[in-house]
Amino acid sequence: MEHSQSSCFNALKDSVAYKVIQASTTTTTPAATKGKQRTGTEVPNDKDASQDNLAKELDEFVLYLTQELYDTVPETFKPQEINESGSDQLPTRVDAESLSAPPTFRDSLITYALVTDEDSADDMFHSILIAYTEELASIAEEAKRASLPPVGGWKSTRTDSCEICARDVPLTYHHLIPRSTHEKVLRRKWHPPEMLNVVAWLCRAPHAAGVHTAVG
Repeated sequence: MEHSQSSCFNALKDSVAYKVIQASTTTTTPAATKGKQRTGTEVPNDKDASQDNLAKELDEFVLYLTQELYDTVPETFKPQEINESGSDQLPTRVDAESLSAPPTFRDSLITYALVTDEDSADDMFHSILIAYTEELASIAEEAKRASLPPVGGWKSTRTDSCEICARDVPLTYHHLIPRSTHEKVLRRKWHPPEMLNVVAWLCRAPHAAGVHTAVG
């Protein structure tokens, strides 16, 4: 799937999933047990369907809705990078509320009984996009906090000798988690935000030998 590795796509999918599950619990006919998807995949509707199958079908439905949205929203809703310096360029709640729901998206929500009419579909569309913009802002804020040096600056963490070879030689600090990967690390929750600021004071030899690979 061409969008599957995009931070923005995944953030949008999370927002869609939350709203779909929320809507499903308030309707008498859950979305995952109604009719067929537009993709042609039959949605199980017998009571003996396993929870795993229902979860899989729900995930496919959420993915389908997410792709519909992602392919139709303006490019401003798909920033190429989310980092500590790009929060001013992210879409906002006002931007989300200014958009109109794609007709196919409205139809899908009504078909699967997630909403009762087009007005309700529009409301759900806007609530998804608002949640999405808030998630993007949260990612940017976490990246900003993680990029800040400790109180006193990086020099305050300096050690007397290289933290790998223990030699008393000229040292420089290096992020153990490369800054170029911080967005992905935050998005996939590989490490908590406070870990992104961890640095090591190293001499030239260990860093040249590939310290990032060694600690990754």
